[in-house]
Amino acid sequence: MLTTRRRDIARKTFQGNSCPPHLEEVCRKILKLCGGLPLAIVAISGVLATKERSNIEEWQIVCRSFGSEIRGNDKLENMKK
Repeated sequence: MLTTRRRDIARKTFQGNSCPPHLEEVCRKILKLCGGLPLAIVAISGVLATKERSNIEEWQIVCRSFGSEIRGNDKLENMKK
């Protein structure tokens, strides 16, 4: 399932191209935070598509912010798994 989700995020974020090697780790972390939920993957992919691919720091900021929001919001309990 993770492979399918990776393809989903790549299709939306990288316009169908594969994830650049320097972003693979942060993409895996973001996918884990999404908890396999397709809507979460689509939403975060849309945000990532606007970020510069050469700047890994921007992607890490998104990952940390997304993770903080999930941990700080009881209504997103299902995404914490």
